[in-house]
Amino acid sequence: MGGMPIDSGFITFLILVIGAIAAAWWRVERVVRSLKKDLQEETKASVNNIQAQMNAATALTQLTMAQLGEFRVHVAENFVRRDGINDLRNQVMTAIGEVKT
Repeated sequence: MGGMPIDSGFITFLILVIGAIAAAWWRVERVVRSLKKDLQEETKASVNNIQAQMNAATALTQLTMAQLGEFRVHVAENFVRRDGINDLRNQVMTAIGEVKT
């Protein structure tokens, strides 16, 4: 057949090439696993951070709603409504009209 003879040098060369490819593949796999682990840790940290921010926003919203409720009560207790002013004005104008006659 006239091909290249298979001797111990050729077999050694093939073993070295296959070993180098396997070593490179093993290294790539290790790097991929490491990157995957790092990404998972960063994702978990980001999720925890987002949850903490959501909890803070919820607490702030609840505080704001409570303060708004307190302010509404304060306004209702301390300020006259426009309808009340109009009623008072009408009563005063009626009384002035009665005094004139």
